[in-house]
Amino acid sequence: MIYYKPIHLNGWEEANKSFMEYVSANTNFMKTNYFWNIISTELHKPCYDLYSPIFKEAGFNLLRISLLIVNKRTGSNIHQDEDFINGYPTRMSRINIPIVNCDSSITKFYSSIKWNPIVNTHTNGIKYTYHHPDDCKLESSVTLSNPMILRVRELHNVSMLKGVYPRLAISCAVDPDPVYLLEEQHD
Repeated sequence: MIYYKPIHLNGWEEANKSFMEYVSANTNFMKTNYFWNIISTELHKPCYDLYSPIFKEAGFNLLRISLLIVNKRTGSNIHQDEDFINGYPTRMSRINIPIVNCDSSITKFYSSIKWNPIVNTHTNGIKYTYHHPDDCKLESSVTLSNPMILRVRELHNVSMLKGVYPRLAISCAVDPDPVYLLEEQHD
């Protein structure tokens, strides 16, 4: 199984600079103690205005941007994302874009040795399924250094390699779901 694949997005680095300026001026929309921060399309339209043309050029409609923040050494638990967007099927994959300090982390993908999931809900309503590391086998890993399609419905986590914080990335739900680009027969 292919868990991730780089994707070419024209202009993402320039958009990131403007995004960070926006984040710095509007820190009220992110909760730094949350790993997952959904960026409202209504309240923070400038963020969507930055990235929507980039995704449109690549053949996608941008549905949602979430800011991922890691502030501690451990990163995230081994989990699966449950990504519900009204009017669309569950996203099997998303496109993640590195913002700050992503080269100090690694995203790991796992298979299950013993299926013993615990369903949790973040305080912002996003559901995920947590798995104990003893119940999982490492299958693949990648450092988010460029835009990347990631299979978010597969078991995964973010682990910090160095004590450089915060680690910021955005996770973009798009239509069509880019999972088709991860299929083994697809070039």
